Amino acid sequence: MARIHTFLGTRIAFYRPRKRTYYVFEWSPAHHYWSRSRVTGSPTIVKHKTELHTHSSVIIRLFNGGTMTISSNCKYLLIDHEVVPIVQRDTGAGMPPIKDDFGGVVDSDNYIRNIELWTLEVDVPVNSVKPLPKRIAWIIADDACKNNEKCPIIMEPISPLTAAVSTCFHCFDYDAIQTWLNTNRTCPQCREPCIITKAFD
Repeated sequence: MARIHTFLGTRIAFYRPRKRTYYVFEWSPAHHYWSRSRVTGSPTIVKHKTELHTHSSVIIRLFNGGTMTISSNCKYLLIDHEVVPIVQRDTGAGMPPIKDDFGGVVDSDNYIRNIELWTLEVDVPVNSVKPLPKRIAWIIADDACKNNEKCPIIMEPISPLTAAVSTCFHCFDYDAIQTWLNTNRTCPQCREPCIITKAFD
């Protein structure tokens, strides 16, 4: 299964088969997580399908600190003029209670409209990415500690004892980023292929 790099737009939709309703999550660039989003007013919502992709998956981080693996099967909602890819939860954190779900979705007459719903990760050989020198990683991590920055994965302050820095210059808790990279090939902040350097011994 291909790995999703970036979704089109900032929102994704989940389907609730028992209720036959949908709910929407929105990406927050400032916080680097997905949180619940409302569909306001009474927009026209139509379901479409694209044939430009095969089934693809990605790990996302939620507003409550949990992570989950989701997959997309090439279907999407057109909410007024906004394209919202439809995804499903595969593994990981359970979904928090949802009150903002909605129905009234109809199938498109022609159903298939070929739209690029997401871009795919590029398979970059590990040996093509060189680790940061220890001294550079130390400077970046030291600055992050002094500025009370938080690890974007676990949302806890960067510790001088456990900091690690990616080749794209982002600072993380060492154990957290190691766990992330066990199942992902890219940085959780910028989605660039990366490896890490532990900033402190």
